[in-house]
Amino acid sequence: MTSEYPCPTCHAPADLDSGCPACHRPPDPEAAEVVALNARYAALAVAVDTARDRYLSAAARLEDLRQHRNLLAARVTARVGGPAAAAAPAAGAPPAGPAEPAHTARPAEPAHAARPAEPAHAARPEASTRTVQNALFILGGLLLGSAAIVFTAVAWARFGVTGRAVILAAATALVLAVPPVALARRLSATAETFAALGLLLVLLDGYAAWYVDLAGVATGLDPTGYAGAVCALTAAVAAGYARVTGLVGPRFAGLVLAQPVLPLLAARAGLDPAGWAAVAATVALGDVAVGWRRRGYALGIAAAGLAGVAWIGAAGLALAADLSAGTVPAALRSGAVLVLVAAVPLAAGRAPLLAPVRTAVTRIGAGLVAAALVGAAGTVALAGRPAWAMPVLAAVLAGLALAVRALPATLRPGPRVGLAVWAAPLGLVAAGAAAVDGARTVAANLPVWHAVPGPTATGTHPQPVLTLVLLAVAVAALFGRTVEVAAAAAVPVALAVPAALPLAWWAPSIVDGVVAGSLVALAMGHRRTRVAGWAALLLAGHAVAASLGRPVDTLAVTAALVAGAGLVAALARRVRPGLGAVAAGTALVALPLLAAAAVPDRSRPAAAAGLVLATLGVLGLRRVSPGYGPAGLVAVPLAGAGIVLATLTGPYAGLAGLCGAVAIAAVRRPAGALAVVRRPAGALAVAGTVTGLATVPAVVTVAPAVWSVLVAPYGWVSAIWSGRPDGVGLAVPVTREAALTLALLAAGTAVLRWPLAALPVALAMVTGTAVLGAPWPAVPALSLALGLAAALAGALWRREPAPVLALAPAGLAGALAERPTTLAALGAVAVVATVCGTGGRTVPVRAAGWLAAVASAAALAGSAALAAGLTVRTAAFWVLLPAGAALAVATLRRERPESRLLEAGAHAAAVVALLLTTGSAGYAAGVCTLWGVAVGLSALRSGGPAGTDRPARVAAAAGCELLGYWLLLASRQVAVLEAYTLPAAGLAVLAGWLAARRRPQLHSWTAYGPALLAGFGPSAVTLLGMDGPPLRRLALGAAALAVVVGGAVRRRQAPVVVGGATLGLVALHETVLLWDRLDRWILLGAAGLVLIGLAMTYERRRRELTRLTAVVGRMR
Repeated sequence: MTSEYPCPTCHAPADLDSGCPACHRPPDPEAAEVVALNARYAALAVAVDTARDRYLSAAARLEDLRQHRNLLAARVTARVGGPAAAAAPAAGAPPAGPAEPAHTARPAEPAHAARPAEPAHAARPEASTRTVQNALFILGGLLLGSAAIVFTAVAWARFGVTGRAVILAAATALVLAVPPVALARRLSATAETFAALGLLLVLLDGYAAWYVDLAGVATGLDPTGYAGAVCALTAAVAAGYARVTGLVGPRFAGLVLAQPVLPLLAARAGLDPAGWAAVAATVALGDVAVGWRRRGYALGIAAAGLAGVAWIGAAGLALAADLSAGTVPAALRSGAVLVLVAAVPLAAGRAPLLAPVRTAVTRIGAGLVAAALVGAAGTVALAGRPAWAMPVLAAVLAGLALAVRALPATLRPGPRVGLAVWAAPLGLVAAGAAAVDGARTVAANLPVWHAVPGPTATGTHPQPVLTLVLLAVAVAALFGRTVEVAAAAAVPVALAVPAALPLAWWAPSIVDGVVAGSLVALAMGHRRTRVAGWAALLLAGHAVAASLGRPVDTLAVTAALVAGAGLVAALARRVRPGLGAVAAGTALVALPLLAAAAVPDRSRPAAAAGLVLATLGVLGLRRVSPGYGPAGLVAVPLAGAGIVLATLTGPYAGLAGLCGAVAIAAVRRPAGALAVVRRPAGALAVAGTVTGLATVPAVVTVAPAVWSVLVAPYGWVSAIWSGRPDGVGLAVPVTREAALTLALLAAGTAVLRWPLAALPVALAMVTGTAVLGAPWPAVPALSLALGLAAALAGALWRREPAPVLALAPAGLAGALAERPTTLAALGAVAVVATVCGTGGRTVPVRAAGWLAAVASAAALAGSAALAAGLTVRTAAFWVLLPAGAALAVATLRRERPESRLLEAGAHAAAVVALLLTTGSAGYAAGVCTLWGVAVGLSALRSGGPAGTDRPARVAAAAGCELLGYWLLLASRQVAVLEAYTLPAAGLAVLAGWLAARRRPQLHSWTAYGPALLAGFGPSAVTLLGMDGPPLRRLALGAAALAVVVGGAVRRRQAPVVVGGATLGLVALHETVLLWDRLDRWILLGAAGLVLIGLAMTYERRRRELTRLTAVVGRMR
């Protein structure tokens, strides 16, 4: 056996000679034996794995052999037939294979591998004997227990006191005497059952004694106390009985019965929540003590579960008592109970059941104890000195945190977490209070440069400062990083000092400045002190905000800030470049405020000049120190945002956007300018976001002007040709402020990306024209010209159209006030669109150009007709002219990809022309007729790809002519249904005949089905709903007969089926009409004859029907 082993307590190397040198634990032979057995266990595990692999391989071969045998047996069975053959196959049954272990699953048999048939009477057992036995015992026990309870409650009262005592004593003794006898015969389940019954009888004995007031127990004892004593006696009996007999059930019974003993005994003691928490904690500790003894795994699990339930109740009661304690004695008592409850998990960690997780449980218990100590101290402080509760909590936290450092390393994580749970909310509360104090300091200096100076506090209140300092000590003791914690705590301490002491109004800025200077010095002298730098920056901002009461104070603080930040930037250029960059950016941010404070009477222009100076400073920093250039990437947008917040006007917001764009472009464009930034994409995103937010007031300022130029002109759509407007002609006047703001935004956009500036520049030109007072139609003409120019540029030279194209529709809408301007604008759009459609660089551009050309030309033709005094219905024929021209161009340019869209545009214009004739079927018929002629002419062009869609064009032309024919009939009020359906059916038959001629294999349903249904369907439907003239019914039947004959001759299925169905419908209709004209006996006699004839000749009729079905099925 090896002599070296790891110490079970501290895991340090130990041996059997001297024990553990770290914790001085004596030698542990069992631990050394565990180390020795580990090696033997590994060797045996390898041997077991090897044997398992061999076994699985042999089992797989056996399974393959069995499946093959079953397959052959199934084949033999199928050849011989009958269950007898299945019961005795030729191959014989295979010998039984080796027994498989329970964890090894047998491979599933395939569906085709049939097992040999088993006798029908050999049914498989559905439950094991053990299951049946347990079920019987449980049911028998429940029944006997119920009988005993009923007997005690009801039947027992019939006997005298002596008889009752003799009966219960004898029954209890007899039942408890059965388990030893059963154990002697190895009937353990029987023994467990009777032991449970015996313990139940012991409980019933106690109830019986109370019921009959045996020895005065009912009159002399408290009911709850007596119940507790009975439970205690029964638990003791169960424990002793389990020890004597060795049964398992009495142990569980004793454990469960012991739970209510202490609560029942203390029920009449008048305990408060703290007392009940102590009782529940005592019960939990008792369960933990049971778990310490090695009495079986299941008993340990039960004890742990009961202990957990009791502990949860104790914890809830202890917390309630601690929260409701109003006096110092009550707080001390509830705090002690809370610590006791928290110590229960610490004691449970020594249980053998929790050995695998002992370290974790012990850490959790230690953490709970630490948290409970802090909570108890806080409750006492709240009850005694509420004003000093937070400092007391912080002091206790600091003391415990220092004490945790003396604990073993394996135990420290638990108390650290427990104390951190208190330190985190306490720190948040303290920091929040400090933030509120800082905000009050700033609020005391408002309104800006008009505040009334006064002291910072009315008295001395050191509690917040002490709390923050003690919390910093606690956090540093718990987690280390003393420098970072001190730097982070310096911010709330500096904010809380002016509220804790009555200082002068200018003192907060000095306190912030002194602490910020110290933090900067700390950051300059230590590495990895980024927290100190950001804390100093935050305090510098607060110092400036706290100096806004008077311009002189603001000037002094900002001047000191700019000078100090510049000095830090110069000194940290080589040793701390990151700190220096932040300092340089801080100086740039403070420049606009410094300029405004220097000239308070003209603060806005001065601040704007300071912002421009800061922007120029970014350009200078980029040249002098490239590493400081990116500092202006965020500084200038932040400075601009500050000016915007102070002014909330459009021009200043536009200037902020322009300066931010210049700063971004200055830092982004030189190659490698952002290489010194750790996350350049993040810096650019922050700068862009701040700049975008700063330009929101500018967007709000220019929004009415943009609306007036881009959206408001569409109001002329509802007032076409209403007359020349007055003045500029805009619904909302454009101000000079909006025009200037728009120009600044356009400049900023151009600095970042010129293509995106096209639309702002164009809008600035249009709004500038409006501001100059140019009369109508100067503004819509300029908008239309800029939009059309952008369309030409995008179609002929650029890859995508410029956003300025959005001005063209607005300009066109603005020109709708008078007829000449409308016609001129539509003509210009038509010309430019035609040029774009002819010479566009890409297919989408050419397609869009042609579509716009068709739409504008159609609108121009219709507008010209209306301007000439023609009616709307007459103007429809004018609209057909550009539609026909577009169809002709599309037909001639059939090889071009955009011709399809051009043709679609032509058809859309024709539809518009048709809609213009709404209300006059005659005009609509004329439009349909003319368009059908145009479509038919387009089908005449032969050769090339145009010839492939000639049938479709012919069909479309025929459809147009048919629609015109229908509309003409409707205008003449023709009501004969066949006048509408027969021409359509004729055209469909013609189209089907042409298609069948080109493709002989075409089925008749495809070629003639739609035509036949269109011809016969409406007439047949109307035939069902009314009588109708006989001549019409005769014509329908004759036509159906002709179609059936023609289809039979040509062997076509669709004519035979449709014509036959129509004939049958006509015959049925005529039969129905004759029903009331014939005597009833005739119809009944005919029906009887038909049935008799069918019965006599059924076979022959069926063969004929089958033959007819085959003949019809062979038709196409």
